[in-house]
Amino acid sequence: MQTRRGHDILHAYSNNMTSGIIHLDGHAISAHSGGRSIFLVQNKTRRAFGSLDKFNEMGFDLKNVIHISDDVFFALTEGPAVG
Repeated sequence: MQTRRGHDILHAYSNNMTSGIIHLDGHAISAHSGGRSIFLVQNKTRRAFGSLDKFNEMGFDLKNVIHISDDVFFALTEGPAVG
């Protein structure tokens, strides 16, 4: 029974993470593992902004950057830089 319970917890966590990733699409994020970089999430991919100017040019604001856990950060595929 213990194994089943662990499986259920892992399944619920996995579903919540996937749901969270989908809701990040189009948002600017940061994470401890990302250093000081800010990333744009597009189609489950994290793309580092090449510069703060590009970040601002695209209409983003530092006060709206979403800080995510390292688990979610590494669940996103790394993509090419933005700008």
